[in-house]
Amino acid sequence: MTDVLGMDFPNTQLIADQFAQNGYLTVIPDVFNGSEVPFPPPESFDLQEYVETVMPKTDTVDPMFETVIKYLRDELGIKRLGGVGYCFGGKYVCRFLKEGGLRNGGIDAGFTAHPSFVDAEEVRDIRGPLSIAAAGMTFNCNIRVSFLPFIPFIKPTPKNQTVETKT
Repeated sequence: MTDVLGMDFPNTQLIADQFAQNGYLTVIPDVFNGSEVPFPPPESFDLQEYVETVMPKTDTVDPMFETVIKYLRDELGIKRLGGVGYCFGGKYVCRFLKEGGLRNGGIDAGFTAHPSFVDAEEVRDIRGPLSIAAAGMTFNCNIRVSFLPFIPFIKPTPKNQTVETKT
């Protein structure tokens, strides 16, 4: 589940290749259909305008992921399915990991790096393990706060000590 640079961005393909080289069936659905952000973006590029007028929204992206997940589960017989999402894609990891988040079985585990555009409703009732890489200011403080009531968090501890989780 890519960021706004889409499936043709070389870094996206390198990451997918690494998963595949380690034995995982890896799929990168094209949810942008030509509307991904070009790299490098032109000087005239306005991210806010892109988000508001061009970036695909859940009503078009959800059915694409539903189709892919249904195919993986029903046609290929995949029993355990993980989702990895970066920035834009992180939203969809959360949406499909929550109970009822996808009619066709959703995903079983997820990882997201600096998820964007995620709201509290999308993390409420998550039903599987979720790892969130939230680096500095790339993960908005309001989003962090909205996650905390719904996801157990780990208290920082010195090295080599037991980690206590709070639910």
